[in-house]
Amino acid sequence: MKAIRRATLLGVLLALGAVGCTGPITLYEKFDYDGLAREYVIEIPRDYDGTRSAPLLIVLHGAGQTPDEIRSVTQFGQLVEEIGFLAVYPEAIGLNWNDGRAVPGFPAYDLNVDDVGFIATVIDRVAAAFPIDLSRIYAVGMSNGALMTHRLAWEAPELFAAAAAVMGAIPVNLSALPYPGASMPMLIINGTEDDVVPWEGGDVYYEGQFIGTLASVPDSVAFWVAHNHCLEPPQVVALEDVDPQDGTRVYKEYYAPGPEDAEIVFYRIEGGGHAWPGGEYNLWLNAVMPGLSRDINASRLTWQFCSQYQRQ
Repeated sequence: MKAIRRATLLGVLLALGAVGCTGPITLYEKFDYDGLAREYVIEIPRDYDGTRSAPLLIVLHGAGQTPDEIRSVTQFGQLVEEIGFLAVYPEAIGLNWNDGRAVPGFPAYDLNVDDVGFIATVIDRVAAAFPIDLSRIYAVGMSNGALMTHRLAWEAPELFAAAAAVMGAIPVNLSALPYPGASMPMLIINGTEDDVVPWEGGDVYYEGQFIGTLASVPDSVAFWVAHNHCLEPPQVVALEDVDPQDGTRVYKEYYAPGPEDAEIVFYRIEGGGHAWPGGEYNLWLNAVMPGLSRDINASRLTWQFCSQYQRQ
């Protein structure tokens, strides 16, 4: 499917907006990239008329998740309507991103899928169809999507003004790539009791299957702090225990920006599991994830953090 042409954009949006539904307009796009059929979903504010330049948020799902499922969990659509940016949800081959772990038995790794190039192409296609503010493109991911976000920030920092990684860490295989050439403001959120992305890192297993080797969460944070030349020690604040029943406490570590003006903000969720903080009912696993913190909302924090930044 070819991208929607700008000349027809206003008519498409007016037609969809006239239906009388609530929530953002949702479009599904397909195209061939590097010999593979690829897909992505776009959420557009219902009152968007196509005449103004809008920020763009790339949202990357977790392993086994679909774009629609990460949309349900994160509820970014509410912010799309409230704030007026566009959200794009690409889909991985076999629902697993090639985040660099290179684990046999996963199509994305076996085929060495160029997901960095795919996401860059999705950005190009959306920008060709909609007036996007190219200085305000951001990436966020959960789990396997968070690992992919680390890879994007490492390998293609020129694409994004800021990024957020939720419940992920840096795959050790990324150390074989050239060192990142540009700073990247990063929001990082992890739980200490995550049974999929272990706090201490190392070899990771899920339901008995080896799924790669990760740096520890503290080492992942330390990498970006050092790379951005942030100031240390961090300012550490214990946040309000909004929901005492959720079994979590959240601590915010703020690493002030150095000469490159790229801060790191890290939310450490004591007792937190592999769940999107403040997320909705999880269609991914048809259950509420254990260790789900209600003390913060990762979607709002992502937008508040990223939207401060513009790429020069």
